[in-house]
Amino acid sequence: MSDKSGQLSPEDILTAVVLADPYSPQFNPLTPSTPHCLLYLAGRPLLDYTLECLLHNGVSEVILYLSTCPTMVRSWLADSKWSQELPTACRPLNISIIVNEDCSSVGDACRDLDEKGIVRGDFLLVSGDLVASVRLGEVMERHRARPAKDKHSIMTKVYMQAQPGNCLRTRGTEVVTACDKVTNQILFYQRSGQAAYNFPVELFQHDEVSVCYDLSDPGISVCNPTVLALFSDNFDIQDMDTLTAEILESDLVDSTIYMETLVEGMAARASSPYMFLTLSSMVMARWFYPMVPTSPSFKYSRNNVYYGQDCKVGKGSMLEEDVMIGHGSVVGVGCVLSQASLGSKCVLGEDCMLSNCVLGENVTLGKGVVLSNCIIGKGAIIPTGVKIGEKVILGAGVELIEGVIIPDGARMIAEEEDDWGEDEDQDEAVTGGSEWGPKAYVYKEDDGDEEESVASDRVVHDTWGEVYYTEDDVSSEGSVDEDSDQEFDDFDPESEEETTGGEHDDVKNFRREVMDSIAGGLDQGVTSDNLVLEINGSKHAWNITLSEVNQCVLYAVMTANIALDSAQLSSAAVLATVMKNMTTLQQLLTKYSRSKSGQLYYLEGMESIVARHPIYMEIIAKVLHSLYDREVLSDESILSWHKKLGAAGPTEQVQATICSKIKPLIAWLEQPDSDSEDESD
Repeated sequence: MSDKSGQLSPEDILTAVVLADPYSPQFNPLTPSTPHCLLYLAGRPLLDYTLECLLHNGVSEVILYLSTCPTMVRSWLADSKWSQELPTACRPLNISIIVNEDCSSVGDACRDLDEKGIVRGDFLLVSGDLVASVRLGEVMERHRARPAKDKHSIMTKVYMQAQPGNCLRTRGTEVVTACDKVTNQILFYQRSGQAAYNFPVELFQHDEVSVCYDLSDPGISVCNPTVLALFSDNFDIQDMDTLTAEILESDLVDSTIYMETLVEGMAARASSPYMFLTLSSMVMARWFYPMVPTSPSFKYSRNNVYYGQDCKVGKGSMLEEDVMIGHGSVVGVGCVLSQASLGSKCVLGEDCMLSNCVLGENVTLGKGVVLSNCIIGKGAIIPTGVKIGEKVILGAGVELIEGVIIPDGARMIAEEEDDWGEDEDQDEAVTGGSEWGPKAYVYKEDDGDEEESVASDRVVHDTWGEVYYTEDDVSSEGSVDEDSDQEFDDFDPESEEETTGGEHDDVKNFRREVMDSIAGGLDQGVTSDNLVLEINGSKHAWNITLSEVNQCVLYAVMTANIALDSAQLSSAAVLATVMKNMTTLQQLLTKYSRSKSGQLYYLEGMESIVARHPIYMEIIAKVLHSLYDREVLSDESILSWHKKLGAAGPTEQVQATICSKIKPLIAWLEQPDSDSEDESD
């Protein structure tokens, strides 16, 4: 039972499962080096807010599920008030840590928890980026009482009431539901942002139905262990939305879901950069009281300005509202800050202007730097004269040079990786980084299938915050989008090359699995059909795009049984082995080249291979000719690809060399009726 405040009584033992990772790349390039749950928001890690919320709601046992940088999270816990090294009686929470670095989705985590069997009763399921000041005691009581009336009840989803215009109601978190007005059983569920909603006829079998559109989803669910079992029974379900749809729509699942709408308190996830900045300002504005920066860590002043220990603010600087100056930070003369949070030991030069920004620790800004809607990683250096657009994320340690212009939406990292995930040659790194700075490289996400998804769903995904546009919105804003794309193309000369730089660890892991599968298949005589099953299984496990699949398959076939690190390796020996591999795996290669796009992915993969291993440049013409003879590649695809290579700039040495090497092949393919003439001979 709960007391009048909604707090669970001490005799009730409540367990919470905290999924520390968002399983999303939206915060890249910040999160590869720092776990998402340890990003600092208004002076505290996100996970600290989550654990504080659970403590206030009577939770005593926490299962913390980690997939990224578990050592860093363990270290932070050990040094925090949540340390499990304290005597049992002194611990605010009993925290059990589960590590699974192979987990890539909510579904994977739930299946793993079900397999381990450590959750035996009702539990709260939340994310490690939850910031909330709500009371869940009564919600838990009603959830526990429901099975007496509905034995199929397995989950209660918790929503916040949020009218249109509420800053926490982003288009990625709002939902439309229809529920029984008396029991609150969910009958229809769909993320909003769609042009139309198709409500099932079965809704009208209920006496009264409430259709709710004024909701925001903070990602809080009260679950029965059956929820975990359902994830295990449906191995292809990767998120809670899909599971909810399966329960509501499938005739094979007789479980029921209920909803609770909270009208008091605040709750939201820092699940996107937009929400991260919004929550940072709201916490400093004390909307989440009592979860606010407190003394002795910070001195609170009017207009919600917080001063850390030993910080200094220059003469004439204006700290307008919702500003936090970290410990030991220095703000120069004449600066203007509004809705800005500075980490410890930051240094701002004269006349800087910051609005709606978060700076990590040890960030240095030169004179006159202007930042708006930006997240800057720890140790970044932005010198005088740099112009930064909006919605920019700089990773840890990025160092720019004076005078560069960083356009809207750019993301940059401090160290470049080549196409295969290894550090570039040290001599190159020493000679001066890139045109953006000594430690500044464009961070690139692979979005090979983005055009297709936009065309089919009329949905534009904005990694800054999940933004949905209707067809009318897209057409009316087309000129803006075109300008933005053109600006970013200028910023990223290689933006059309899908496989250049910024490759995910998932792709590297997938490539290794494909190489192992193909090497084993060649040794053991595994059929192409079975290899396809293995490769497709790995594709879904690592969430890989079609372009990445084709390029990794081609790389594996081209390099299998070849000692590329051998000093005695000759092009003739490589060609002989490649031809043998292609003969054995011809059916496999053909399966992934049945479309024009599939063939283009192979050809783009060939560019990466010759760039990575120059010895293949000597045999590329014969390899392409063989792939053409085997009907893996068409003459149309090869000629189209060659035309694209010819349009490359003078600095693209690899493309120019390829054009030179395959010139005789291109001339032969361009001859009219070359196939029929060859057959008559």
